[in-house]
Amino acid sequence: MVYGPLKDLYFRRKQEERNEIPDYFSEKLNESVKNKIIMRIMDFSDTDLMKRFGRSIERQLGLNLFTGPWDYEIEGFLKKCSDDLFCTALEIFLILMIPHNAHNIDNFIEIINKTFLIDKIGFEIIKSEGLDVPFIFVPFNSQYLHNETVKKPRELLWNSKFNEELSDFDKALDKYRNGDYEQTCFYAGKSFEGTIKKICKLKNIPYDENNNNIPRLIISLKENGLIHQKLKGEFECIYKALDKGPNNIRNIVAHSNDNKIPKNMEKTYAEFCLSSAGNHIVFLIEAYELNK
Repeated sequence: MVYGPLKDLYFRRKQEERNEIPDYFSEKLNESVKNKIIMRIMDFSDTDLMKRFGRSIERQLGLNLFTGPWDYEIEGFLKKCSDDLFCTALEIFLILMIPHNAHNIDNFIEIINKTFLIDKIGFEIIKSEGLDVPFIFVPFNSQYLHNETVKKPRELLWNSKFNEELSDFDKALDKYRNGDYEQTCFYAGKSFEGTIKKICKLKNIPYDENNNNIPRLIISLKENGLIHQKLKGEFECIYKALDKGPNNIRNIVAHSNDNKIPKNMEKTYAEFCLSSAGNHIVFLIEAYELNK
């Protein structure tokens, strides 16, 4: 049996104690991660699969790269090649696993994705749709970033220089990827609240940082023409849902064995918070830009 990467080993616990683990996900494959993936490829291969792997790389790239021994030469190529070629080779390997080692392919993908997660690498392997490649190696969030409820708020927050609010929205996405759905809701709500406060500041709408709560600021935005009267109630309801999000997640998890609660309900609720925050952030920033 091939065991997956262990997140809680001693050296990682010490790194966490020393705050040496970054909060962000890198989009660069470092040498350590490449080596870990190469070792996993070797774990799931035999001589025949490695030979076909090498030949397939050569055919797809149009290059003469290998003369044998296969394990040694392919390992050397993968260590030295660019990230783009490394990802390409990994996709080729997954294609070859289907006829050769299909019963282990899910385990292999799970191990690689967990490696990315532990080492804070912003990539993942997912099943493709409508492509001639069955599994693809993609930047994390690409499944979600094509969705306007996530892509557009990030673009607007960036373009309008809502830097802190963008950071909170990205943290919500990172927490979602880590399966921390409570914190997903927290940071989605924080980004939504921050956007409201930032717009109030930019529009010179007076408010007390310590005393004026979000419902009061929503009223102020309505009074200043940024939210229509008929939408005020919706914004107040969304705020309540986001504000209670972390607590709702805790309650869902606490009663996870209740047959009345659907499986993975906490994930679904976190997705609701993300999309709700994103949609309303888009509305607010577009309304602000139109009323500058």
